[in-house]
Amino acid sequence: MSRMFKSCSALTTIYASDKFVTTACEEDENMFADCTNLVGAVPYDENKVGKEMANYTTGYFTDKAATGIDAPTVSDDTAAEYYDLQGRRLNAPQKGVNIVKRGKKTTKMLVK
Repeated sequence: MSRMFKSCSALTTIYASDKFVTTACEEDENMFADCTNLVGAVPYDENKVGKEMANYTTGYFTDKAATGIDAPTVSDDTAAEYYDLQGRRLNAPQKGVNIVKRGKKTTKMLVK
């Protein structure tokens, strides 16, 4: 990850979830060097440019808010949940393309 975002001075936001981890990263030299406009949980600090800043709680990343599709909270034996293409939960399928989530399986469904 060395120099991954180096000199990206126009970069202002990096969205990430808790799935982004740097535990296996061995090289992070100047990962955020010269990213002067980058702001996440904290504003940019030229003295903090390594992997320790690659998170949305104490670093330069911004939390990617989970949707019902991104973060399922139901078990396999639950009824179907319906979402539109923007990830908004629906009470029932509507005309057009719907996302149907049943347990851990997510599929698309077209209603005419």
